[in-house]
Amino acid sequence: MCFPHRYDVTLSQIRSQRNIHRNWSDTARVLGISRQTLYRRRIQFQMRSDTNSNFDNISDSELDQTVRDILRISPNAGERILIGALRGRGIRVQRERLRMSIGRIDPISRTLRRSRAIVRRVYSVACPNEVWHIDGNHKLIRWRFVIHGGIDGHSRLITYLHCSTDNTSATVLWLFQEATHQYGIPSRVRCDMGLENRSVARFMIGVRGTDRSSVITGLSVHNQRVERLWCEVNRRVNSVFRERFYTLEGDGMLDPMNELDMFCLHFVYLNAINEAFAEFIVQYNNHPLRTAHNQSPIQLWHSGTLASFWSEAIGACSILSDDKADEQRSNGRNCEAEETSDNSVRVPQTPLQLSNDQIVLLNNAVMQLSEHDLRGRYTAARNVLHGLF
Repeated sequence: MCFPHRYDVTLSQIRSQRNIHRNWSDTARVLGISRQTLYRRRIQFQMRSDTNSNFDNISDSELDQTVRDILRISPNAGERILIGALRGRGIRVQRERLRMSIGRIDPISRTLRRSRAIVRRVYSVACPNEVWHIDGNHKLIRWRFVIHGGIDGHSRLITYLHCSTDNTSATVLWLFQEATHQYGIPSRVRCDMGLENRSVARFMIGVRGTDRSSVITGLSVHNQRVERLWCEVNRRVNSVFRERFYTLEGDGMLDPMNELDMFCLHFVYLNAINEAFAEFIVQYNNHPLRTAHNQSPIQLWHSGTLASFWSEAIGACSILSDDKADEQRSNGRNCEAEETSDNSVRVPQTPLQLSNDQIVLLNNAVMQLSEHDLRGRYTAARNVLHGLF
């Protein structure tokens, strides 16, 4: 492990660690300097040096309002996820203050949200980008929504999480490549044998080569990292929308076999689902992990990258640079497979085509209502389309 010389530590290096919410002790450890040296650098750079500088000065009323906003988006969020959500908003408070805030806002649900510790087998990956675990989630398939996600095996950082209305290899490849722009190309990918993953497999073999397990396939239930992610996604996001959709069906407002209803559902709810996933990513990547000394996935990602900086680990090296990356991303567009196999989940596509004037009419009806009133927006869109057709 190679650290910067203690006298070469810069303000930007310190800020980079503070921006991912490391406390001062952990910042000194990651930068390879003593706490006393870090203290002197803080004085030199005119950074806060009081004992409460690890936490933000936010009033109880402001904290309560922020927690309310988070729980409105993620009603099933627990204490650790709320910590991650606050960190994602640049807010760091004492855990006791957060507990008191939850008690003031929602004391009953707080007890119901308390999770039981689940014993899992030990899983270890050497460094960031050594293995990405990717998979599809079909809990909303009844309404023609498919969720695709990827997670880094070492840090548990979510690299992508997105809801689509198809399950094609082109969609999975696009999501995967977009993630590589931000996090680099992994050394290996772990996935199931679904046909939707074939283009990613070809891409990985083209970048990393053959005869080295660039793509590791197996049953989804054995893909531990991403299966654990799906537990959280199902509990915190999918369950919320499933309940809403079943309620619409029970009220006679939604028929999954009706193309007009499905068009309206996608028109209103697709962006809302992806906004919920964007919030979930922020929460998850910043929440403290009990089994990792309360480090968050983003902190594990950064510390693992620093520790592997001078190593020859292919995945870790790609975080900063990869000579073949741009070329392979371009060539990857031509890696799409013919999806004729039975080894995939097919999503029926809505054949409804609207004119520009009809789209404007639909938008006007929807935009008159609050962005939080999704049921009202869906009802308005449904009334417009059923009136047109």
